[in-house]
Order: sequence, then structure tokens, then C-alpha cells
Amino acid sequence: MSQTVLRSTILLSVVSICILDPFGSAHAQQPVSPPTETAAEITRVNMLSDLERQQEILDEFTAECLAESKKPENKDKPSFGCYGRAKLRSSAQARRYFGGLEVGNVVALSVGDDRSTLYTELVSDNLFTMSSLGYARVGFGALVANDDTTETTVQQFFAGGGNGVGYVAVPVYRWVNIVADGTSIRPLRRADLGFTAAVRGDIPALNAAVEDPAGSFYMGGRVDALQHSSTDLFRFFMVADGGWVRGTEAFYDNLDLADVPEWGSLSAKLTAGVDLNQLIRVGISRGWSTLDSVNLPWRLSVQLLPQKATGGQ
Repeated sequence: MSQTVLRSTILLSVVSICILDPFGSAHAQQPVSPPTETAAEITRVNMLSDLERQQEILDEFTAECLAESKKPENKDKPSFGCYGRAKLRSSAQARRYFGGLEVGNVVALSVGDDRSTLYTELVSDNLFTMSSLGYARVGFGALVANDDTTETTVQQFFAGGGNGVGYVAVPVYRWVNIVADGTSIRPLRRADLGFTAAVRGDIPALNAAVEDPAGSFYMGGRVDALQHSSTDLFRFFMVADGGWVRGTEAFYDNLDLADVPEWGSLSAKLTAGVDLNQLIRVGISRGWSTLDSVNLPWRLSVQLLPQKATGGQ
């Protein structure tokens, strides 16, 4: 047999063995070796690189929690939680948390019982308050409805308090849960507690059911809870707020109430649903108050989510 034919026969035999029994060799049957320290370190570096990329767009509190989760004593935990004061100490932190200057960037539609209300935030920005509170969010908005009735005024009471509103919102306390998922570290769920003060107005030109100009003052708390999906395509949320309201006599007249509460009243609202790709928030909401007949049945709500600034310091 010639050397050429011999080489061809040997090559064909080797190829046949590999195709018919690719794992049949003694070498392939050996157990897979555990990852070496070097391989584990490479994986850790990849996770930290992902962390650094996320820190560029996350608010300061979440970024600090992510940094804590990467420490050696926490690296073996499947999830890691942080909680504490949510004081925003710089304009960069406030920009990551709230977003920057926005004009017409928040639009919320509430629909139910053949009536709908549309809230538009005309302008909002961040403002330093005092050293103990840090930065706050200040905004002005307007609310319009598709009809002009006392019931619409009740809807406005829960949608923003009136057809014109100015507010100050300050974050107070935060809880963030971090998960180590494969080669990445990412936020899993969070809850924020904040304080809100608002001045609200009823303007006759924007609602024919409002006979006289009126105003009210609101002060209360708000809890925002968020559950992230693996890719952040979905974010499940719940928003609960409640507080104290005191208005002028005309404010209660516009709500068709005969008795004016001497010390004001209490109100609460619950909204739950899902954020779609961080662009649209769809949910259902309901409102309650201690005022007679001033309650809001379950309604569909749709909101366009503002896109937060991602700039650096």
C-alpha cells in the first residue's frame, strides 16, 4: 500500500471516530475541572466592569449599594440590600434621581366612567432646600378634563388636587435590593419614601363646573415600590400616597360639599401596574378621602415616563 493511501486511510479513520463518538476518547471522559482562581477573578472583573457602566446612569444611592455588594464579604450572597437616608447632596445626584430640567416631559392620562383627565407637567427642575434635606424636585402642572361636572372636579382632586398645581417633592428614605445574576450585578427591587407639599388651584377657565377660583394646600407622604425584570423590559410598580388637605371655602363648594371641615381632611390614592420598556406606565388607581362622597373608583391610568439625565458630575 502506498504511503499516500496509508495516510488517507488513517485520516479517514480519525475523522470517523470524531464524528461517530466525539466524546469517546479517554481525555473527553475526564470530569470537567472546577474553575480556577484566575477564571473566577476574570468573571469578577467582568461583573465589576458591568457595575462601573451601570454607575454612570444610576442614582448615587443605588450606585453605592452596588459598590457595597461587590465587596469580598458580600460576593457570595445571591442578593444584597441597602437602606438608609435618601438625601441628595449634589445637583448631579439630584439629576440622576429625578432627572434634569424638564418642560412638558410628564403626561398622565386617567380614564373611567366615560370621563378622562389629562395631567401635563409644564416645567420641573431640581432645587437645593437646606443641608438637612438636600435637593428637592419643584414642578408646575396643569390638568384638563373631557367634560365639566362636579364629578370631574372630584377626579381632579385625586389626579393633582386642582386644574393647576405647584409642588415640592423631597426623598426621605430608600431601600434597594441588588442581585448577582450570572456575570452581572443589577438592581432587583426598590422602595422610596418621600415627602410632598403642593399648592393646588381651581381655575374657572379650565373647568366650567368651577364657579369661583379656589385653592388648597396638600402635605403628605408617598411610597414608590418597583420590581425589575431580568432585562428591565418590564418593571412592576406600586405607588401609594396619602396626606392632609385644607382648602378655601370655594374649594369645597366646587366639590359640592355643604360642610367645610375645620381642620381639613385626609386623602389617599393607590396605583399599581407595569412600566413597559421604561417608556410607558400602565396601571389602575383608586382614591379615598374622609370627605363625604369624595372618592374615586378604580380607573385606568397611562403615563409617559420621563427619561432621566445620564450626564456625569
